[in-house]
Amino acid sequence: GPLAVTSETLGLELRFEDDRLRLWDPETREYLLEHSEERAKRLEERAKRLEERSTTGGTRRASGGARLAHRS
Repeated sequence: GPLAVTSETLGLELRFEDDRLRLWDPETREYLLEHSEERAKRLEERAKRLEERSTTGGTRRASGGARLAHRS
């Protein structure tokens, strides 16, 4: 297995695996995303939201049910 050090304060493990240091969350049993992975995920989610808006006619509902035109 990977070489690991546990931080009781953070509740995470610092693991050295495949020549990389990664933070492991033993509760979720997943690695925390690295900066580049987090950025890619945010860009993907943004593109998905923009695509959904374009397929709904470019409008969204404001509080109270009023429709607002989407402005890019």
